[in-house]
Amino acid sequence: PNTLRAAATSMRQFLSFYRKTGKQHIEQMTRAEIEAFTEDLQDRGLKPNTVSSRLRTVYAFVRFLIEGKVLGYELLERRIKIRLPDRLPRAINPEDLKQLLSVIDQVRDRALTLLLLRTGMRIGELLHTKVHDVDLNNHRILIYQADKTGVGRVAYYSDDAKEALLSWLRVRNTFKETLFYGRGRSSLSYEAARCMFNKYLEKA
Repeated sequence: PNTLRAAATSMRQFLSFYRKTGKQHIEQMTRAEIEAFTEDLQDRGLKPNTVSSRLRTVYAFVRFLIEGKVLGYELLERRIKIRLPDRLPRAINPEDLKQLLSVIDQVRDRALTLLLLRTGMRIGELLHTKVHDVDLNNHRILIYQADKTGVGRVAYYSDDAKEALLSWLRVRNTFKETLFYGRGRSSLSYEAARCMFNKYLEKA
């Protein structure tokens, strides 16, 4: 419902602006009106994310009109894009982190959590990590192809993560290829990891 309301608000604003440009029919729409609408939103001081969201709604409407043979496809050829600022990751409050770690009683789960916290690896990267990707001597994990960028890299981990990792390596099934695995599975699924984190968050 909130998504629909936001889309309706964006469309009302765009159509009202479009009418003020002097255009009487939607078939007359050009890139200039979309560009002017974007500039108007920016001039009103709206945040880049808000402008980008409203622009996406307008382009969804344009696609709908193109499919209905009302507008030509050229309106989508040079789409207007808003450059969004990079979002910095939010650090966990030290006290909250201490409380979270205090309730993780499983060796595997503690190693998994600390490696994620100390390396900055994406969950998918760690779940696909093989045992031979771990370099214990140099405190690092080799990521041959990063999930998002497709570029390989190296992630380093801290002493407490190494301690948790060694504890897990001592008890894990040595016949499993992936570093972390689920019950009866060759690897731990994303959904299982998510449920595990939720369980500990509620416990903490």
